[in-house]
Amino acid sequence: MRCIVTHLCALLCSALQRTIIYLCAMQLTFEGHLVHGKGLNVVLSGMQARNEELARKSAAISEEDLEAMRGEFEARLGAAERKVYALTKERDALRRGADKLNSANDLVKEKDAIIQQVSPPLPSLVPSLPCLSCLLPAA
Repeated sequence: MRCIVTHLCALLCSALQRTIIYLCAMQLTFEGHLVHGKGLNVVLSGMQARNEELARKSAAISEEDLEAMRGEFEARLGAAERKVYALTKERDALRRGADKLNSANDLVKEKDAIIQQVSPPLPSLVPSLPCLSCLLPAA
C-alpha cells in the first residue's frame, strides 16, 4: 500500500508541477498583455493630448484667419461685382450703338431703293474717247 501512496504522491506532485508551470506561463503572458496594454494606454493618452492641442490651435487659428479671409473675399467679391456692372453697362451701350447702326443702314438701303425706283437711268456722263495711243506722236 505504501507503494501505491508513493506512486499517487508522485503523480500528484507531477500534476502539481505541470499546473504550476502552466500557471507561471499564463502569469507571464498576462503580465505581457498588461504591460502591452499599459503601453497602449500611454500611447493613447499621448495621442489624445496631441489631438486636444491641435484642436485648440485650430480653433485659435480659425477665429483670426476666418475674419481675415472673410475680409479678403468680400473685397474680391466687391471688385468682381463692380467689373460685372461696368461690363454690363458697356455691353448695353454697344448694343444700342449697333442697333442705331443697323437702323441707319436699313434707312440708307430704303432710300437707295426709293431713289432707284424714282430716277430714270442716266446716260453715261463720260463720252467714249478715241484710242489714246492713236493720238500720241510716234517716237
